[in-house]
Amino acid sequence: MLKKLTNNIGFKLLAIFGSIVLWMVVVSVEDPEMTQSFTVSVSVSNASYLTDNGKVYEILNDSDTIRVSVTARRSILQEISSSDFHAVADLSNVDLESDSSVQSIPIEITVARYTNQISMSARSYQLKISVEEEEAYTFPVEVDVTGEPADGYTVGDITLSTSSVVVSGPESLVSEVARVAVSVDVTNATDDFADRCQIAFYDADGRELTDSRLVADVPQVMANVTILMTKTVPVEITSTDTIGGGLLVENVTSDLQYIIVAGKESALSQIDAVRIDDIDYESLTESTVLTIHTADYLPEGVRTLDSSYDEIQVSVATTGQSMKTFTINTSDITVENLPEGMEGSFATESVTVVLQGEKQAVDALSASDLQFSVDASEVKTGTNQLEIRLITDTDVQLNQTFAVFMVSTSSDSDNTTDGDNTDDTDNTDTTNTDTQNNTDTTNGNTTTGGSENTTSTGSNTSNNT
Repeated sequence: MLKKLTNNIGFKLLAIFGSIVLWMVVVSVEDPEMTQSFTVSVSVSNASYLTDNGKVYEILNDSDTIRVSVTARRSILQEISSSDFHAVADLSNVDLESDSSVQSIPIEITVARYTNQISMSARSYQLKISVEEEEAYTFPVEVDVTGEPADGYTVGDITLSTSSVVVSGPESLVSEVARVAVSVDVTNATDDFADRCQIAFYDADGRELTDSRLVADVPQVMANVTILMTKTVPVEITSTDTIGGGLLVENVTSDLQYIIVAGKESALSQIDAVRIDDIDYESLTESTVLTIHTADYLPEGVRTLDSSYDEIQVSVATTGQSMKTFTINTSDITVENLPEGMEGSFATESVTVVLQGEKQAVDALSASDLQFSVDASEVKTGTNQLEIRLITDTDVQLNQTFAVFMVSTSSDSDNTTDGDNTDDTDNTDTTNTDTQNNTDTTNGNTTTGGSENTTSTGSNTSNNT
């Protein structure tokens, strides 16, 4: 048996070798070895190594996607895909002490199948990253309102579930954040509502920053929106004739005749005008413009529609003239032209008069400089209203003022000559003596009007009763 196996051993070995060669030739023709490239995504491991050290990273130049060149039989290449390759960059290889912010991290590539039947190119793959310090800042959350409520309505208060958020990320990126805001759409709103809003970041030019490395500790907030009704009301200002120092007021005007206010319906029912009635005119000494804060004159629950109605400018314009008030004794008033047979007196001991003119002239006046009179030529028995006249020569004018003057008929004059008290005389000359007594009387002092003619011979005696 052994002899048969060893018989012609050389030819037998040659036959076996030839068979192998022939098989290899057939295989190489039917299933040749080929090279193919696969696109592989690179993942990172040990990212916490950076974050634990206060660092953040950014992948540069799309280096997290690589092309892997693989050589294998065609049949194998037809079986594998990009998902069979696993490319990992270990971030624990980052040099934290490096002065350069850009570093290259080796990428390790493994294949899930046919490990011993494929070969990959010897090319060295690297993940390029930028390493920065991590920063975190707190920003207030602002509200951007979009759209318009229905006609006759406006947006009231908007309250957020959180008023501020902490934004973290690379120092260079966080430094670009100028404001943090949420957007609330109020289009055609007529009632209060709530909305969940996404936090957004903006730079100083108003451009939204969408880099995923910017992170807010609270990514969404709840916005509670109040919708108010609006109402147009007039502005009413209590005016005056004079201001401090007696200056005459020409007019009092405001820059707003109407304002628009907002509130809930029940609150708006409490207001029909903005009434400004507490201006301290006496504290003013010249023409001036006063700033009135509208909110001081609105009922609770009512506000102005917007800031353009928050202040009302009230202009007080003077004529340049002044007024001054004097109290004079009626006993100092001269009564002129009281008819014969009548007597009268003023009803009050004093009367108030107002003088008007250029401020300098008015300020120079004193009561002792002034003289007044009344014309009694038209009086009748009983109560009379007599206009007081200024008879002092001055540039100022007296505002029309009246005094009550009480008039009665005077007693008959006693013109009888008593024989026992008359001296006879041969003197036949007749002497006419006219006596006019105008005496101003207050509280019992009587002004008497009349004339008396007495004829005397020798010794003349004149009796005026």
